Amino acid sequence: MTDDPGFWDTLGALIPLGLAGAFSWLPVTGLVVLLLAGSGMTRVWAFVVGRVVGLALITVAFVAGARALPVPRSTPSLEGPMVGGTEVTAGVALVVVGVVTW
Repeated sequence: MTDDPGFWDTLGALIPLGLAGAFSWLPVTGLVVLLLAGSGMTRVWAFVVGRVVGLALITVAFVAGARALPVPRSTPSLEGPMVGGTEVTAGVALVVVGVVTW
């Protein structure tokens, strides 16, 4: 694998994020409310299409913005025990917050 991620690497990284966003509680709640409303499937399809198009545009904008950033000439080595420990601590803290919130 090269240092410059290609299309498939980027897509592979974005698919889990897209699935998590698609199955989050907010769009599911919106679909349930729209299905229970009297208008029926017309508004549901409008919601789904609008959500998919909106998320696709946001994803394209962020990926294009990230690709437009200049690449540093020399990458400083930030990997080390301090960075790894900080990432693990932040991950554990987020899991604890999620469990307490749930």
